[in-house]
Amino acid sequence: MTTPTNKLQQHVLHFHEAFGHPIADTPKPISLQRATARAVWTAEECIEMIQASSSNKEEFAKAFWQFSEGMKKAYLKSLNSGDFPQTDFDKTVALADAITDQLYFSFGSAVEIGVDIEEVFNIVQSANMSKLFTDENGKKYAKYREDGKILKSPEFFAPEEQIKLEVHHQVQKAKYEAE
Repeated sequence: MTTPTNKLQQHVLHFHEAFGHPIADTPKPISLQRATARAVWTAEECIEMIQASSSNKEEFAKAFWQFSEGMKKAYLKSLNSGDFPQTDFDKTVALADAITDQLYFSFGSAVEIGVDIEEVFNIVQSANMSKLFTDENGKKYAKYREDGKILKSPEFFAPEEQIKLEVHHQVQKAKYEAE
């Protein structure tokens, strides 16, 4: 793959390289199995966003039900559209469109909460890369469980405290600039 022009995508490419995740050398579709897995992981993060916006279990349960109903409606809309790409090129175009829409909504959520998401992304990138182990020669490598889950090295740090500090910094900066 040629190096993407987007800095955030470059970070993820580096992660994929380091952890042996798939990287396409040319634009092409991913398998249905891989697309489904990635969609599930994305949905997990959506559910985490709903939980983060909930004040209690009851609110979360109601919001999750609304999310589930929305997913059913989206499924039926797609099922009944009759528009299933048949060539690899058409699938790649449709995937690029869907991924861009996902990014647009994700960036829109960052806009709505008023956070400079690139700074937070950089923290998460550092935390993800800290999962790598270091051998006696200083070379980084990944370790996995039997089921393929990435193991965390002793150097791993959870990003939440640094994210908290960054958001606090952004809140303070906004207050200062408003004065």
